[in-house]
Amino acid sequence: CNQDFATADSGIKCYQCNGAFEDCSENESGSIESCEEGEDACLVSYEHEPDGTVTWNRGCIGLAGSHMHCFQHGNAKQGDGEICFCDENGCNENILTAGKYSLQCYECNGEVEECSLEEPGELKKFNFLMEA
Repeated sequence: CNQDFATADSGIKCYQCNGAFEDCSENESGSIESCEEGEDACLVSYEHEPDGTVTWNRGCIGLAGSHMHCFQHGNAKQGDGEICFCDENGCNENILTAGKYSLQCYECNGEVEECSLEEPGELKKFNFLMEA
């Protein structure tokens, strides 16, 4: 347990790396570090440059309760990529852990607990892979 507020760590922890300056790739996530005050989410992104290189980045960001999603951007002429936002410790290790293929549902068992619109149960994240 923490001795005082100075040693307490109440913020989110995210993987952090910048592919422009250090080893950061699809498989190299960097180090997991505590985010600064006001940064309440993690991000993972990659950018396909027109010259064929791919640049990855991971870090912290302040989103203040925004929905966590993945977004694709750009085009083949200028470069394209994807960015995902998530809000759990270490969730930005890769695109999949950040929730690219995930669904959130409430789960409860009416035989052992209250299960209604007012008491929907526990919100759980389910990851799945898309098959081509």
